[in-house]
Amino acid sequence: MAEQITLRLEPRTVLGKQVKALRRAGITPVHLYGRGIDSRSLQAPTAELLRVLARAGRNTPITVTIAGSHTSDLAMVRNVQREPVKRDPLHVDLLRVDLEQLITVEVRLVLKGDSPGARLAGGSVAQRMYYLEVEARPLDLPHQLEVDLAGLAEANSVLRAVDVPLPANVALVTNPEAIVAAIEVAREEVVEEAAVAEEGAAEPEVIRPARADEEEEEK
Repeated sequence: MAEQITLRLEPRTVLGKQVKALRRAGITPVHLYGRGIDSRSLQAPTAELLRVLARAGRNTPITVTIAGSHTSDLAMVRNVQREPVKRDPLHVDLLRVDLEQLITVEVRLVLKGDSPGARLAGGSVAQRMYYLEVEARPLDLPHQLEVDLAGLAEANSVLRAVDVPLPANVALVTNPEAIVAAIEVAREEVVEEAAVAEEGAAEPEVIRPARADEEEEEK
């Protein structure tokens, strides 16, 4: 089940170019929209919003409450406009979702453990994919998915999307045969060529023109 995250928002009356003053005061504009509600211009303290964004990412639902309202909405982060240099949020869009609505999101993959196959082959594990696309109801969405590298038991082993365990009520959307992680080993011929090149470079052949007296002796 998704992590429970809450965010309290306030109605926003400052619009247009005047929102720059809000940002200077440590407040970020927020836009809440979605099926079944009127689009609303809101705001939140930037420090609190940053904390929520770090925890929720783009695949964990947020319970949103609005000052003056006795109800709450479930929303997902859909867009974050950031300042180019400091990366502070300039504007955040939140999409209201229904508890029973199936939604498709990308969930981050995290590699865990060690690979027996990599040790056996003297290689390393290369992560080929960093997200899986899955479908689930909002409260069933996982925050991240862990990939156990113990499944890479042989030198030629690969882990595919279908090998990543999913929580109950979560369906895989990504191509099941897509490779998530594999073992990479330096090719022996490449290593040998490098060794030969290094050996040859240690004693370079020197070609110099013959001196005049040597040419006379040869005659």
